[in-house]
Amino acid sequence: MNEELQRQKDELIDEMKDVLQEAENLYKETAASGAEGAAALADKVKEKLTAAKEKLGVFEEEWSVKAKQTAHQADELVREKPYHALGFAAAVGVVIGLLMRGNSR
Repeated sequence: MNEELQRQKDELIDEMKDVLQEAENLYKETAASGAEGAAALADKVKEKLTAAKEKLGVFEEEWSVKAKQTAHQADELVREKPYHALGFAAAVGVVIGLLMRGNSR
């Protein structure tokens, strides 16, 4: 699942780069030739932005579902083995305490 989320994130980033490139092209085209080609480029930018927004929505929804599943699994694990969870939390606290104490010297 992590590979799928990473792939979607990479696609979204590529899409946003395309939108920015189209916006730059629109600016250059408008400055060079006036409004003739600007309308076509504006439509392209709008299409790319709409596609990027849709992909962002899908990515956000899938990420939210994955986060909820992970939280649910963690909750089940803590309920099934509370002493393991307490031991792990205590160990993490000790490590953090040692790291903070080491930095203050």
